[in-house]
Amino acid sequence: MRLPERVTGLWTQIRRADVRALVGVIVALALVVRLVDLGTRMAHWDEARVAYWTLRTVETSAWAYRPIIHGPLLQHVGGVLFEVVEPTDFVIRLPVAVVGGLLPAVALLVRSRLDRREVLALAMVLAADPVLVYYGRFFRSDVPLAAFALLALGAAIRAIDTDDARWWPVVGLAAGLALATKENAILYPVAWAGAVVVTVALAHPAIDRADTDLGRARDGIATVVDHARRGWPWLVGGLALAVGVVVITYAPRTAGPTGGIEDLLAHPASLGAILDAVLVDAPTDLIDLWVTGDVRGHSVPLYLGYGVAVLVAGSLGTVLAAAVGAARDRRPLVVFATVWGVASVVGYAVAADVRAPWLAVHAIVALAIPAAVGLAKLSERVSDRVRKATVSGWPELPDRTTGIDRRSTLAVALLTVIAVHTAVVGGVLAYQHPEPRLNFIAQGAQPGENAKPTLDRVASVSVDGPEVAWVGGYAVRDERATLTAPPPSAWFERLPLPWYVERAGLEQISVADPADLDDPPPVVIGPAADRDRFAPLLDGYEVTTFARFRHGSPHTYRVGPWSYTVEGESAVIWMDRDVG
Repeated sequence: MRLPERVTGLWTQIRRADVRALVGVIVALALVVRLVDLGTRMAHWDEARVAYWTLRTVETSAWAYRPIIHGPLLQHVGGVLFEVVEPTDFVIRLPVAVVGGLLPAVALLVRSRLDRREVLALAMVLAADPVLVYYGRFFRSDVPLAAFALLALGAAIRAIDTDDARWWPVVGLAAGLALATKENAILYPVAWAGAVVVTVALAHPAIDRADTDLGRARDGIATVVDHARRGWPWLVGGLALAVGVVVITYAPRTAGPTGGIEDLLAHPASLGAILDAVLVDAPTDLIDLWVTGDVRGHSVPLYLGYGVAVLVAGSLGTVLAAAVGAARDRRPLVVFATVWGVASVVGYAVAADVRAPWLAVHAIVALAIPAAVGLAKLSERVSDRVRKATVSGWPELPDRTTGIDRRSTLAVALLTVIAVHTAVVGGVLAYQHPEPRLNFIAQGAQPGENAKPTLDRVASVSVDGPEVAWVGGYAVRDERATLTAPPPSAWFERLPLPWYVERAGLEQISVADPADLDDPPPVVIGPAADRDRFAPLLDGYEVTTFARFRHGSPHTYRVGPWSYTVEGESAVIWMDRDVG
């Protein structure tokens, strides 16, 4: 049986197409995958709190670095967007989706180290991996950080391989953006340095080759030194770009005790205070919280097991393909990326403050390189068999289990598993709302129900006086808590609801005790635990119970003979029947 000529003809055209054009098609598809239905999912707690503070920044024009909400880049970009368009879930996720959709283009920067098939496979992994897709549709800094770090690495490889120093400003810009995106950007060069050491050690293990290896090392160092000597203006320009991006993004925004970058032209004397805030205060705050603070008192084996489970459940295709690539290829880039990926899995088990599935992003972008090599080898095996089939026809069944056909069958099986897992897991988990309860990709603070229809009605409220009352356990003393002083813990118990209420511009009050709720506003929101206390005062109001956690309230998980119950927290929204 021979394949139809239309199929073979199309395959021939694809094989002859320019690799840049094919990567462009992959990038376009990646953007579509990330933009479709982008604003439908209910905001995660982290999305909601950072979006809320970004909105408050726009309202007050005051901003100062706070390490608890990570690097400032997404906040600044979101603030610019909020100035020109209505703040919505789609808008806050849009920058992340665009960066994640463009990420596959980075594959073109390493085409001097990978062949054509491997470059295309790398672009496809970066475009389709389910974890990268899910968190490429999520208002959080991990995908942008991974993208900028990979861009910096790819541009550096391009500069060295092509001896073109003009790439160093790209490296500097990408490095500056990475540092402005999230603090764990500093872990990337640490992982890269370790991976380089291991790669060199594995590439040159024989003692009797010491003289040859030393000679190669000297030649390599001489080449790098010569490249730096001839291209030093571009290297300096790249460093200046990196520093400039960091200063601009981390600097306070308005005049005050530390000065503000927006007032720099009117008050040049504030430059010293601005640089002090960026180069001294920001690193000090970062170290106090993330390095010497108490945010990481956890079991490393437990976190490591969780990280591996996320990779297997969410990115099985990438993991399987990376295993094939790492086992079958010893090129320096493949070894380097494999070590980098494994180090990231272990490193984040030590450095993480919470068990967060989004941390897998930083291992996946590394494993994408050996995964691309593995996919290329598997597809080459299948392709060879297809080419033979077009000439001699497919063999009979008994012959398929011997020799080259046995390996072809295994390659087909692996590619099928990878494709099915990627399509099913990515398709279901990235687009299903609310999230499935058993979902290793989604973090627990992802709401278990979609309250958007109710919240849309809440947003339509317009009366003289207070429009929303936060009651019981959600009440706080100051509803307009400043950005420089984090609100009390009760405010965090409301998440993600404050984002939806604040963006609607509703007037809000707090009432801790039912006796103080004399004249209820059109909307009253409180924890489910306080429902019975306030319900008698709200006779005639519609009641909506909203699960603030993905697993609902409560939910029992059963695995074989074992079971455990998670006590999820819910919010109650009372709404006057005349609203909407």
